Amino acid sequence: MIKNLNIIAFDIPYPANYGGAIDVFYRLKALHQEGVNIILHCFQYWREPAEELNKYCIEVHYYKRDTSLWAQMHQLPYTVIGRMNKELLKNLQANNYPILFEGLVSCGFLNHPSLKNRVKIFRECNIEHDYYNALGNATNTLWKKAYYKLEALKLKKFEQVLQHAQHIITLSHNDENYFKTQYPETKTHFIPCFHKHNDISSTPTNKEEKPFVLYHGNLMLPENEKSASYLCTNVFAKLNCKCVIAGMNPSRKLKELASKYRNIQLIGNPSEQEINKLIHDAHITILVTFQATGMKLKLINSIFSGKHIIANTAMLTGSGLESLCKHADDAETQIRFCNELLHTDFTDADIAMRKTVLYPDYFNQAQAQQLINIINNK
Repeated sequence: MIKNLNIIAFDIPYPANYGGAIDVFYRLKALHQEGVNIILHCFQYWREPAEELNKYCIEVHYYKRDTSLWAQMHQLPYTVIGRMNKELLKNLQANNYPILFEGLVSCGFLNHPSLKNRVKIFRECNIEHDYYNALGNATNTLWKKAYYKLEALKLKKFEQVLQHAQHIITLSHNDENYFKTQYPETKTHFIPCFHKHNDISSTPTNKEEKPFVLYHGNLMLPENEKSASYLCTNVFAKLNCKCVIAGMNPSRKLKELASKYRNIQLIGNPSEQEINKLIHDAHITILVTFQATGMKLKLINSIFSGKHIIANTAMLTGSGLESLCKHADDAETQIRFCNELLHTDFTDADIAMRKTVLYPDYFNQAQAQQLINIINNK
């Protein structure tokens, strides 16, 4: 039975306020609750050490990420070589516990000879070369596009390191199929995102409140700004109701676009409490993405705490959650569903349906136990 576990996180996973950090942080909490002693290794480059992590880990080690020009010019991916810290390798060599590598960018030492006989588990964040290619396609800045495209090529080549892991843990069924095909000798398993929800907190429609439509996401990411801009112009502008876009650091361009329409409200940098309330209160959450990579945590958050959900194929791909959403890939269908659902109550029966679909696969403790069983080869 596993008692001790090294976890290499690509970032400091607290505060848990973006997708990757949320998945890592709530996995730490769930594994701790199951009695696992965690030695956490994480990289400090834009966040400060977090005392909160000491509640769930017996040791927390912080390493400086190399962001120098040399790291950018290396044949290995910039996101990988910058995390190949000698102190990290030394600390991994100091014990014989299994190692959980969070994301391909943390896998610089996965094939190191000194770790050859260790139990090594890879937890994907995305199919990274697809993700970086999509980022390149989403930006119009030439130097950013060149960086993303070059990094995608490097990541695709580097991904072969995964043949040195005993297990691959994926975020979606589509990614599960990809890794099974690419690395048939490595055992591949599907475990969805860990998250902040211990139970479904959705509530039935409050008929005293005026319904509104919500889109939420980290608006710093090109894919989310593209989605928000698309919804502003093609969907929200054509609805006769209040529409809200909420997320971190919206650009001036997006602010100017939203300001053109009287029924659209743009909320920049909402607090965690504010975004939770928006998701909970919105009569409809519409989730659109043009980048079908990984698992969209905003989808899980909306299902656990929101009401009606409209999503496109790229948002739902590989999730297994299609039955809980209205599926719409074009503006005409998205507008039609919005108009229908604005006059459709969200009920206790809808909430019961969510519990049936989500349990146990999407509940943290069940996921933690599944991960422990995988490490123990059960």
